[in-house]
Parts: sequence; C-alpha cells; structure tokens
Amino acid sequence: MSIDHAATITRATDIVIDAPLERVWDVHTDVESWDEWQDAVLTVKRLDSGAFSSDSRFRWTTPVPKSQFAPADKLTITSSVKQMEPGTCVLWEGPGIGKAITIDKGTHLWIFTETDEGTHVHTEESWDAKLLDSLKGPDRDAVAAMLGGGLDVWLQALKTRAEALKS
Repeated sequence: MSIDHAATITRATDIVIDAPLERVWDVHTDVESWDEWQDAVLTVKRLDSGAFSSDSRFRWTTPVPKSQFAPADKLTITSSVKQMEPGTCVLWEGPGIGKAITIDKGTHLWIFTETDEGTHVHTEESWDAKLLDSLKGPDRDAVAAMLGGGLDVWLQALKTRAEALKS
C-alpha cells in the first residue's frame, strides 16, 4: 500500500493520539461525519452504503485558499478506497476538481499503530496534476508546504475529536 512517490507533489506527517486505536479508526472512517469535526471539510457524502470497506466511495468538498498560483477555490473530491486493512491502514484516491485548480489524481494513505502512548497515525499524500508539473524549486516547495499544512490540520482535528470522545 503506497502513494505515488513519483507524483509531482508528495508529503507525509505523523501524530500520536491519546486514544485507543479502535476509537481513532472509527472516527477516521466515519467519513459522513467529517464535516462535524474538520473545518477543512465543507460537505461529505458516501456514494455507497453499508460499513466502510475496500469498496467505499465518497464525495467531499474542501476550500482552497487564494495563493500565488490560483484564486481561492473549492475542490470537489471523489475518493475511492483502493486498499484497506481494518484498524490498520486505508488507501484512497481520486480527482479533486475546482474552477481554477484540478488535481488529476490524489492518493492518500493512512496507517494506524497502537503504541504505549496511544495511537500513532502516519499519513502520506501524493498529487498528480498538469498544473503542478510545470512548478519548479520554490514554487513546487510552496505547494508541497500547502499540502503538508493541510495534512497537519487534518491530523490535529482527528486528535481533538478522538481524544474528546473518551469514555
């Protein structure tokens, strides 16, 4: 299970959450509630029914702030789970389409590991897009930093939500 390490933009980050792995996994894979605890998720809808699985699909929207590369935008992302080991890892991918920006294929990997301190969450994401292919040096670094910042925000929101649900 892996992102596309040859993609134009890649980023990885980690966090430790003071909560049992099962709770962190349940919060993370309850995609229909993402908009309740993540400011970066405006809307979300499952495109299949039943338990979250390796066949799940979902569509969600996220704001994109104005940058030197494009005006403010909103991406509509259709994610399809490609691989999943329940309670351990999940990989999904799909396009992100906006008015000014399009990510041809985003691939997102999540790995969950129980530790003595709680649950370690590792995430990696890759973006392939024609718009991004032309970026070099500092411009490419700036877009990678935006992706990394988004991953950090997501992990912090997951941590806040999972830790708040302590029984």
